[in-house]
Amino acid sequence: MSPKSREALITGLAIWLAGAIGVLLLGSTPSFTSIAIPAAFLTAPLMWFLVRFHMRDVVPDDRLLVALRFGVIITAVQAILDAAGLYTEFRFGWLGLSEVAGEVTVLGLLVGYACMLLVPWLQASRRHSEILS
Repeated sequence: MSPKSREALITGLAIWLAGAIGVLLLGSTPSFTSIAIPAAFLTAPLMWFLVRFHMRDVVPDDRLLVALRFGVIITAVQAILDAAGLYTEFRFGWLGLSEVAGEVTVLGLLVGYACMLLVPWLQASRRHSEILS
């Protein structure tokens, strides 16, 4: 595994762990359903920063591919771990989320996945077109 792929994997695990802790702490509070979706949109600026950091030493010709791989790896890590977490929640109810909170969580995850895939692509595409200009 390349160092950049390992960095993406570790970043994906760290993001998931932070999100899981957030859901564990806030999932059963009444305000969870009103803050989950806006919190998911925070993924966009977080990914912008992470992609910029991740591409710090990548040559311009490789930036688009490296950024796309970064987004895909992070999203794959999130999707696999989220699927396991949601399965245990919906099957066993360990977190005690209400039905609405569960639905909001799924919607928030979809927003987060979109940001994790689109932001690296948009950022790398923009930088790639600036280099070509």
